[in-house]
Amino acid sequence: MKILIITYYYTPAISPRAFRWTTIAEYWAKKGEYVKVICSWEPGLERSEIINDVHIHRIGNTAVKMLRKRLKDNDSIKNVTLKEKEKSKNKLSLFLKYIYNHTWKKIYWPDFACLWYFSALKKAKYLLTTGKYDRLITVSIPFTCHMIGLNIKKHNPDLLWIMDIGDPFYVLDATPVNNHKIYRRLNYLTERKIINYTDIITVTTEALLKMYGDLFPKSNKKIYVIPPLISLSENNNNIDNHIFIKKNMIRLVFVGTLYKTIRSPYFLLKYFKKLLQTSLGDRLELHFFGDINDCASSFEFYEDLLNNKIFIHGLVTHNVALQATKEADFLINVGNNTFYQLPSKMVEYMSSGKPIINFISSSNDSSLPLIKDYPFHLNIIDNNITKENNVLLLENFIKNSIGKVVNPKKLKQIINPFTEDKIIEQYTKLIYKGEYI
Repeated sequence: MKILIITYYYTPAISPRAFRWTTIAEYWAKKGEYVKVICSWEPGLERSEIINDVHIHRIGNTAVKMLRKRLKDNDSIKNVTLKEKEKSKNKLSLFLKYIYNHTWKKIYWPDFACLWYFSALKKAKYLLTTGKYDRLITVSIPFTCHMIGLNIKKHNPDLLWIMDIGDPFYVLDATPVNNHKIYRRLNYLTERKIINYTDIITVTTEALLKMYGDLFPKSNKKIYVIPPLISLSENNNNIDNHIFIKKNMIRLVFVGTLYKTIRSPYFLLKYFKKLLQTSLGDRLELHFFGDINDCASSFEFYEDLLNNKIFIHGLVTHNVALQATKEADFLINVGNNTFYQLPSKMVEYMSSGKPIINFISSSNDSSLPLIKDYPFHLNIIDNNITKENNVLLLENFIKNSIGKVVNPKKLKQIINPFTEDKIIEQYTKLIYKGEYI
């Protein structure tokens, strides 16, 4: 079977979709399937290569990539105070970012990868002329990948197309991928059209399945839930030194991305500062691994704690993230304001067996059904009813749970639905039979 996968993020990109589809593609290739991937090129990577029997074609404009990298690097925060960061900013980068935010970002469509569409589509069409493919898989985010799929499907109606949705498009109001004031109606019509053309749709939560079923009735018979994947296949024993050196500290670790509108650390930081006033205060540390730049302003009020009690490590490799999880005493989740999105790191958190503190803003948070049977967890809901007791709950939970891990037999039962074998099995059934069993 010949399989063409179009995904903007692929190894070595640090992204849940990259981890997920690298694992699946390499499994299929190992089993003898012919797998080609079209993904985004990054500076320093080969344009075309074969990794673990997967044929990879990286597409992207050098100038555009270098500009995006410079704008992103300009926002990088890593164990420096906000004042130091301010001093180090490059004036040209600031100017370019201002122009980008006030011009191009306000008019591009469907998302930031729109220019990538043309070169990636050209490559896909070329590959399709060199031989018949049996399956097409497009992965979001970005939604541009599905736009490429639509064009291909129109010209290859017999090609079975699987649309894998990491995050939705039209309904993503909290973190819109384009200017909804201009494009909201177009977003709806385009996603509806793509859903009508695609053969199979996969999402990660039941809530998203229901939402798509209500918005796009034609999706009801072809949409399936395949949950997040535990991405633990990398060998994180290659790290020479421990991440945390000081002994006798209690380390709270957050791994992931923060967003100002849907996943803000505001009340996590608020409660952590209050925890520092308890009997645990001298031993507590709070560590952030991942992209937190969208929420940099939330840390302005805690500048005196940076590099002392609060540590910002920035973007790190997957190996380092796994090692940080391994060395943590408590794992911190910040829930989404959107009920239909589930942070993929939650399943990796649970696989560690470590105690988890879940900071959420709503009793409808998508993490609650997932974590309800996990033995060592505490849900902190920030509302007027519970906030007076939250500090005491946190203090007692930390005192009573430090050093504890979930029983291996119980843990295996909890994480079984999210293991590589289970997730790959579900996609493989779709690929081979074109139906979900």
